Amino acid sequence: MQTKSACMFDRHILPGSLEIEDPEILREIYEEYLGQIGEMQTTFSRAGAPMSNNEEISMMAHRLKSSSLAVGAHQIADCLKLLEVAARNQAAEFNALFTATRLLITPTRNEILIEINRLAEVIKNTRQPQ
Repeated sequence: MQTKSACMFDRHILPGSLEIEDPEILREIYEEYLGQIGEMQTTFSRAGAPMSNNEEISMMAHRLKSSSLAVGAHQIADCLKLLEVAARNQAAEFNALFTATRLLITPTRNEILIEINRLAEVIKNTRQPQ
């Protein structure tokens, strides 16, 4: 599996693609994405025997791969792209991709939380009287 970035999350992708630097808007988008990651984690936890739940996993992967790319979470986006196809085709590598994707959720979430906290500080500092 080839990734576009060595890090879990590239905080420059979203502001660059939207051509905005508004920390409040960026923070809202990242928080929305974290909600989607939470849904994925719940789906993955429910999956018990993942192959028995492959349709739901394929749909979740399809939905989240674009969101992941948009926010700069390239590694999880790459896994989701492969997982979607493997789930749809009931491919032999499905379980390995399911596990790899599941292992990326927490570190990706943590890196995005760091960015949300950084943006919150920027917002706080711009609201303080000079």
